[in-house]
Amino acid sequence: MRKNFRIIIGMNVVFLILLAAGCNQQASELPQHVINEETNEAEELLKDMDPITSAVVITNDDKMYAAAEVKHMNRFQLESIRKQGYNRLSKRWPDHNIHFSTDKKALMELQKLNNDMGEKKVGKKDQEKRLTKIEEFMKG
Repeated sequence: MRKNFRIIIGMNVVFLILLAAGCNQQASELPQHVINEETNEAEELLKDMDPITSAVVITNDDKMYAAAEVKHMNRFQLESIRKQGYNRLSKRWPDHNIHFSTDKKALMELQKLNNDMGEKKVGKKDQEKRLTKIEEFMKG
């Protein structure tokens, strides 16, 4: 009887320790949330434009990388759409260095990087390296 009582007490103690350890919150999540608010706002700002069907935005320090997918019927107005999107982002975030493109390759690479960042697969150095490569797609 005493042995069963000790086993039950021991199991309860282990359960409480596991419960307490599982309830710890990580403090590192807050900065990521702030970044997501800014990028979500930028994505919505771009999606409000009629010819744009989807958009991806990533911020890195004072730089903002954005790419958008344009409706097929509006592909002939890409230059004016780029100017309009760039102006919208520049007016909202004048202190950021804005990089905006309607290039599909840039859009796909930003989406991949965004997914990898969400899954915490990318370090700071790798992120900067990939953003530099994406910036080259946007220029070319």
